[in-house]
Amino acid sequence: TVFFPLMAILEGGVRFPMDPLIIGTLRFYSLCPDQLPPNFYPVVSYVSWLNQIFGLELNHHAINFMYSLCGNIKTDYYLKTRDM
Repeated sequence: TVFFPLMAILEGGVRFPMDPLIIGTLRFYSLCPDQLPPNFYPVVSYVSWLNQIFGLELNHHAINFMYSLCGNIKTDYYLKTRDM
């Protein structure tokens, strides 16, 4: 019985709202939401919050400037702070 409501959602075309910055960053790194590293949402959410509070226009390039996407077979993906 668990599969029937899920199938109804998928067949009905239900979409969940996502921040445009998250979508742009996902496209930049060529990832789907299932592949996201644990620290991805907080990092992108904080950048989005800074955009809203201070009127900035930071995008996925700013995130890529500060973080690098790393990963391997055992640990999946993670964002690592770049050394300046």
